[in-house]
Amino acid sequence: MSDVLVAKVSGAFQYEGKSVVIHAGVTTVRAGHPMLKGREYLFQPLRVHHDYDVPRRGVEDASANPGEKRRRGRPPLPRDDNGNIVRAKSESEEP
Repeated sequence: MSDVLVAKVSGAFQYEGKSVVIHAGVTTVRAGHPMLKGREYLFQPLRVHHDYDVPRRGVEDASANPGEKRRRGRPPLPRDDNGNIVRAKSESEEP
């Protein structure tokens, strides 16, 4: 059963001092919401016509390798044997 309800009729009522307008087949509310108290008859469970199971996967990278997961964060900086960060050489520098 759905935990979301949809209005069966259109109309308006007062809730916490404010007017609430509902439209049949359009306005939805979660089951158990305090606004429903005494007005349950105005709503019915939302019927899902087209449902599917959402696959639970990690985030894929936009690459040619399906299923490959994206790296989190920045790539590590290159370091020498002493742990010092190695600066990349530009093409104009000589070796």
